[in-house]
Amino acid sequence: MNLHISEFDRHNIIRAAILKVANFHKIADCEYKSSKELYDEIAQKNSPLFESLNNYLDSFTKWFRFYHKKQNMEQKTGKIYNFNEAELKELETLLTDKNKNLDNLQIQHTLQKIN
Repeated sequence: MNLHISEFDRHNIIRAAILKVANFHKIADCEYKSSKELYDEIAQKNSPLFESLNNYLDSFTKWFRFYHKKQNMEQKTGKIYNFNEAELKELETLLTDKNKNLDNLQIQHTLQKIN
């Protein structure tokens, strides 16, 4: 299977995560504000969600950059690039971190709703 995720996709995924947290904090006019503006307002709330959001965005970006190298290589050569063993291990670690941090963000969101 060949996965393709663009820079546009990356921005949309990041925006969705930021919007979810901004909506939780009831930040006004979310749909009219940039992701940067929302992120800054979320930071001012000083909630556990902010740390979880940061961890997720960081791990997602690391995974995206790693995988994007593969996509760039394929575009340059016109051939499918197969990861070597070390790259597969790194990819597995990045995926695990990304998924763990997404789970933590969702758990924090749920816990904050309960409290």
